[in-house]
Amino acid sequence: MKTHPALILSLSIGAATTAHAAAVFTDTFDSGTGSWYVASTGATGASLDNDGTGRLRFIEGSNGVNMQEAIGRSFTTQSLSVGETIRLTFDFAWNTGATTTGSAQIIRAGLFDVTNPISAANWSGSNSIGAGTGYYTFIRDGNASGNIARLESWTTASSTVGPTNGGGTVTALGSNTTNFNINDNATITYQALFEVTYVSATQVDTLFTLTEGATTRFSVAGSQTSGSLVTSFDSVVIKTGAANPTSYIDNVKVEVIPEPGSVALLGLGGLALLRRRR
Repeated sequence: MKTHPALILSLSIGAATTAHAAAVFTDTFDSGTGSWYVASTGATGASLDNDGTGRLRFIEGSNGVNMQEAIGRSFTTQSLSVGETIRLTFDFAWNTGATTTGSAQIIRAGLFDVTNPISAANWSGSNSIGAGTGYYTFIRDGNASGNIARLESWTTASSTVGPTNGGGTVTALGSNTTNFNINDNATITYQALFEVTYVSATQVDTLFTLTEGATTRFSVAGSQTSGSLVTSFDSVVIKTGAANPTSYIDNVKVEVIPEPGSVALLGLGGLALLRRRR
């Protein structure tokens, strides 16, 4: 059967379009909790389960352990090439009936390279994953000074391994002055995006956005231009902080987006094939 040239061109363009992102993993939590684990089970009351409606329900602890507010998941190591982006997206909501707003409302997300994969609960308290490095953004409700992008390095000697408020080595990469009150209300589901782009041999950029429908509530950008850049990632950390300690997470996805030039080459390949057939 002879293939119509227009069909070949259409297929080549379609291939270029669908190749713009490669999914590393997707969690929709139709049942269970997937490969996610609470960072510190030593935190009183900390728990992680499925709420029965297809969402991950996280109740943070209350005994002052810094990593009581974090959950994590490891995945197959992704090493970025220059021009590539690794992107984390997820839906986020607070507990049913909660209406609290204030500086205790916090959403944090990051991508890291850890020594050992996160494979069980208490990965922070037992220090089972060892050292880690990566990028992280902290956004705090109603507090502009808390909205900051960071480079973090964990130390194996730390009892609060992971993204901490002061633990390990933290370098500020950028911040903004958004001072929006995150409404702690189950009727609102926020869409979170955190991404790291390997810009060049001397630059890595980060971006965290939190949207409510079509409205962007936070947008915090960072840029590392000195020191050792982090370009390989194998773990996600999502960390909360709330007057109301229960939060819900859904539709988590990590994907790698190739540099624009590689996508364009797919389209050029299709055009070359079209010329040959002519």
